[in-house]
Amino acid sequence: MPLRAGSARIDITPPVGIAHANWGAAVHERAEGVDMPLWATALVLKKSGDQPVAVVDLDLLHLPTAKCDAIRDRVRELTGIAHERIRISWTHTHSGPTLSESTWVRGGVEMIGPYVNSLADRVAGIVWEALQRTSPVRLSYTTGACRVNVNRRLRLPEGRIVVGQNPEGFVDPTLNVLRFDREDAPPICLVGYACHPTIMAHRNRLITPDFPGVVKRVVEASLGGHTLFLQGSAGNQCSVEDLTSNPMSYRRVGSVIGHAAAELAWACTTPPRPMVFDEVVESGAPLGLFRLQSDRGVETKLVAQEHRIALPVRRLPPYKELERDYLRLKDELESLRRKGADDQSIRNATYQAKRASHILRLAEETQGADEIEMPVQFIRIGDAVLISTPAELFAEIGSAIRKASPFPWTLVSGYSNGVMGYFPTEQAFREGGYEVETSPFTGAAQARLVEGIVSLLERLH
Repeated sequence: MPLRAGSARIDITPPVGIAHANWGAAVHERAEGVDMPLWATALVLKKSGDQPVAVVDLDLLHLPTAKCDAIRDRVRELTGIAHERIRISWTHTHSGPTLSESTWVRGGVEMIGPYVNSLADRVAGIVWEALQRTSPVRLSYTTGACRVNVNRRLRLPEGRIVVGQNPEGFVDPTLNVLRFDREDAPPICLVGYACHPTIMAHRNRLITPDFPGVVKRVVEASLGGHTLFLQGSAGNQCSVEDLTSNPMSYRRVGSVIGHAAAELAWACTTPPRPMVFDEVVESGAPLGLFRLQSDRGVETKLVAQEHRIALPVRRLPPYKELERDYLRLKDELESLRRKGADDQSIRNATYQAKRASHILRLAEETQGADEIEMPVQFIRIGDAVLISTPAELFAEIGSAIRKASPFPWTLVSGYSNGVMGYFPTEQAFREGGYEVETSPFTGAAQARLVEGIVSLLERLH
């Protein structure tokens, strides 16, 4: 039986008024409108004799690991697809809703629980729908480049590293496209690119999917079927129009990536099938017609595995001490809001509370251990492989894995199946900066992760 694929989508735009606290520099608490709707898109792949595989793309910032597991469990209950064969990914838009009730704001928090709890049934529903819609497909893939991303670790003259634009830093412009051709419907596409969706920054008060939402819309307008966007190794990558808070900026960046992806998708060639002579049709001239030889019997492997790799983590202060600091800073912020303090005072208190919340979450993740295990998921589709982690990998790490992969097409992603924080390079740990300060790992983790993933890729191959 040939590979089969199906897709489905649902609108997951949250209610206006939900907490919108994804920026420490923001002074507002609630989302004040919707600039562009948010989507959940599911792709289901199946073959005779094997369990299906599901890939879900959510226009969200991230989901706590427990909430992500709840969605995977609900998908399994409804569809029978095994937990390790379900991938839940998010585009990482920073202008979506806040998804954790343990936040430093008050306004809109009452809407978070009902919204997040609704996602399990809604996502399971579109996976089930996509499963019902599967039809035979032919796989094709290609890789190109799109140069709208840039390294975001900017070193200031005094030596401090901030989140900005560093044209001299490492950048990975690789644009990955996977296409599933169907006989009776437009193709389904998958686009992978590494770039933080942080164009709509702290001054923005609207719900948006940032540039990934535009990428999908542009590709779909060209090819017709559903498109999924899988975020790459974007831990230190941003766009050339980052932090503008201008809706036209994310539309421009998304359009550039989308048009480049659509061009690649149209140029994708499926595995070759010879043209065979069919018949002669008499016209003004005798016309010799050819047809594509049937590809029945062509085998496309479909394998999904999840493995755990032990990684070293850093020592943090005791959890209770960090919790006290966070709650104190949160109370100070709430007091300033009640008193009607000026924006600058609220901004200063907000970023301190947010940073404290980051460190507290790291302490929850590591629990005082010297090592923690990172789940890494592998989905092989023919000679293409999707690798996903729950971390924000730096681009150098994703690039090293891709270059060492025995597969001709490899997409290395973070932002999937849970949240484990930033994963900087060993060099970045020596330099410092925001991503290092908010990472649970140590510099030694890079080599261990790359070696572990490449070894597993070789086994899978």
